[in-house]
Amino acid sequence: MTLDTTVRPMLPLDPASRQALLDGTKLGATWLRQYGSEGARFEVGGETFEITGIVEFPLGYVADAYYRVEGYDSPEEFAAAWERLYPRIGFRPAEPVKFHTFRRVTVDHEGDEELAFPSPARSESTDRLEDGPLTEKAVCELMLRAYRRAIEPSSVPSRTP
Repeated sequence: MTLDTTVRPMLPLDPASRQALLDGTKLGATWLRQYGSEGARFEVGGETFEITGIVEFPLGYVADAYYRVEGYDSPEEFAAAWERLYPRIGFRPAEPVKFHTFRRVTVDHEGDEELAFPSPARSESTDRLEDGPLTEKAVCELMLRAYRRAIEPSSVPSRTP
């Protein structure tokens, strides 16, 4: 598999999401359709980011399990933001969505690529991230656990309105 490392224009992120991405408090975004593919790069505020994964989940599951990765403080804050961004369809927990994860790509002074990540913080006992910065490893571990549960439909949590 060849990764697409061409830098493309910015993904459809609202201003608050762009700022959260630059601040390192947002390492993922959810849309109704897929944008790009794993390894694709895009720019936000002069910084280059790379898509590290794209997984389909029910929207309610993303709200419950990945609200911190999305840059929100609670599932309810994520749902309210979704309602603002998609007022015609609203927040429908069973809606299949594409959850994208990212990482910032930096280039050192010798031209070698480095990947910059915030410091680690996650709970060992739950699928929730603890308060504190996020890491790509924590996001990947959560996605893997969620994927394993997603292939067992009876174990996928859903949000009730």
